Amino acid sequence: MRDLSAQARGAAQARRGPLLAALIALAGACSQGAEAPRPRQVVVVLLDAARSDRFSCYGHERETTPELDALAAQGAVFLRHYTQGVNTRSSLPCLFYSRYFTVPIFPFSSEFELTYPEDLLRGIDDEAVSLPEVFRRAGFHTAGISAHSWTRSDTPFAREFDEWHDLSNELPTPTGFPRVDVVVERVVEWVRAHRAEDYLLYVHVMDTHFPHFFEEDARAFLGRDPPPLDRFRPDGTVIDITRPLSPEEDAYLNALYDGSLRKTDRALGRLIDELDQLGVLEDGLLAVTADHGEYLLEKPGLFEHGPPWHEEVARTPFLLVGRRRVPPGRHDYLTGAIDILPTLAGVMGVPLPEGKHPDGLDLAPFLGGARPERAFIAIDGGILAGTHKAFFTGAAKALFDETRAPSRIQGELYNLASDPEERQDLRYDVPRRWATLVELYRKELGPLHERYARTKSDKAHQTAFALAPWSFQYEVEPTPGPADPEALLRDDTLTGSWFDNPHWPYLYLVAKGAVGSLPLALPVPDGTYLIDLHMKGTVRVRVPGADEPVEAVAGPVNPTNWKMSETVSIGRVVVRESRLSIVLEHGADDPTFYLRSIGFTPEHLIDTSDEERARVERLKQLGY
Repeated sequence: MRDLSAQARGAAQARRGPLLAALIALAGACSQGAEAPRPRQVVVVLLDAARSDRFSCYGHERETTPELDALAAQGAVFLRHYTQGVNTRSSLPCLFYSRYFTVPIFPFSSEFELTYPEDLLRGIDDEAVSLPEVFRRAGFHTAGISAHSWTRSDTPFAREFDEWHDLSNELPTPTGFPRVDVVVERVVEWVRAHRAEDYLLYVHVMDTHFPHFFEEDARAFLGRDPPPLDRFRPDGTVIDITRPLSPEEDAYLNALYDGSLRKTDRALGRLIDELDQLGVLEDGLLAVTADHGEYLLEKPGLFEHGPPWHEEVARTPFLLVGRRRVPPGRHDYLTGAIDILPTLAGVMGVPLPEGKHPDGLDLAPFLGGARPERAFIAIDGGILAGTHKAFFTGAAKALFDETRAPSRIQGELYNLASDPEERQDLRYDVPRRWATLVELYRKELGPLHERYARTKSDKAHQTAFALAPWSFQYEVEPTPGPADPEALLRDDTLTGSWFDNPHWPYLYLVAKGAVGSLPLALPVPDGTYLIDLHMKGTVRVRVPGADEPVEAVAGPVNPTNWKMSETVSIGRVVVRESRLSIVLEHGADDPTFYLRSIGFTPEHLIDTSDEERARVERLKQLGY
């Protein structure tokens, strides 16, 4: 073998030097038993409809969350944490993209994709990025395990993840969702199988959401078997929410909710133990939060969730634990769901992609005791600054119109320091404070709303959707119906009129008796659609271009199961000038007609065989 010259040998040794040093260091580390770097692992557990004031670690008088209490003592507890939406459909996208304003990313229900007309042609702005996308770009495997029926595998929400498990469809149950112990079992299997990987795992648990059942934990909290209570359905929901609860009814409802939370906490204890054994709590990160809270009829008419942005539905838990990353502490500054994405990334040292900017704060720099310089936290249509909270009614266009004086903006105002239960509306008592909050909202949220508005496209809508009574434009307004449809459907004295309620979740349009015709219009993007009604009962529908009305027939209305509807196809329509006008006709001999929404399938998605089957079915109904 030819010898290298002295110069060549020196150059070779220079090149080998760093490599040899690294090999020697690695050999030394191995000889001393040093471990390889731990994988980067993040678990986000979302408890649907969990309000923070029912957690014992947030001060609830009952020991509802002993497992989470022990967890919270090891990390950060955010005491004034607020959702940016009052239901799952509006809140999860805000968390998911760290946005005050953004489009829904899954349907309004498991039955159909219910939406608002203004959302139909809007999208995700260019500066937004999803939580899983942030971590995927940093080399994490992203996965979701969900018990929620809306987060189907084909939704934009689920498609953001590398891997998605829709347990509501995989494991259907009479309760409507897989129970928390089943979800935790699946999650434990998953984290064991991926123990050596970098991952972000999202887990969606439903047991803190209605339905609630009187099980062992509820019985323990109530201290006895419940007496007969005629105002409650088997799923725990209340009949006639316009009346206050009696003390006995209130005790029962609170035991139901707290019992479900305790059951959830017990199951999560098993997951926490597993994550601890696998090292995730030591080297990784576990976040526990909720999408929104829950009304328990503390105020007449407010039950389950939805607007307004009162504390019961607005304040949610946020616990963050990672022993090597998050110092223990209880933080009383304002935080929101929009902060979760940048905070998880910040704590894990994951950079945000270039050109992407969240609306929320990275709370990582403030976990040691410093306080962020944040003057407010907000929601679409509401703002909290200092101790005063305002939420507004009316269209966003009017709210952001700076030529409209604050005194002309309608809404409610509360001082949480002197009135934590929000019983005294100060809207007209302190006009200067009201004006200050309106102007702050306009200044801070106006540019963000304008960014969202700019995402509107002039392309035809690409997916099927449905519009509900909140979007219907009437020539003659129907009679306002009660909040609880069951009360309307059971009351035989309420007849001879069209009734409607445009408020989620009690939205409906009902015809009882000889009510004649009801012309209405819907704001729909131009195009050709197959339309259908989500309904019960019988009605005739006149659509543009048809010589005769179409008779739509479904099964009879069931007052105790009013949420369930059938899909009845009406036929094709052509929409021009972004407006569809139809007429509903109901006669004296027709059974009660109940409508939840009107569905639209764009022409390119219409299956001609489905359309033909719908035509044959209508002919059968007409006796042919």
